[in-house]
Amino acid sequence: MFAQSLAHRIEELARKRPLEPAIVAPHDTLTWSAYDERSQALARAFAACGFKTGERVAVWLPDGPGVHVAFV
Repeated sequence: MFAQSLAHRIEELARKRPLEPAIVAPHDTLTWSAYDERSQALARAFAACGFKTGERVAVWLPDGPGVHVAFV
């Protein structure tokens, strides 16, 4: 078995289980497809700002769906 990135695993689960909950928090629940969509949208936004793959950015968010999307 090979190691895959977190982003690839989320993409896979978004295909296999799109409507199942991935993250459940008091004020927000993300399905696997929503988790994948939000993380890819954030990646596109970073790319549009000129960040390159592998560059680091600081994240300061409370624990919840937003910080998990940012980590992807």
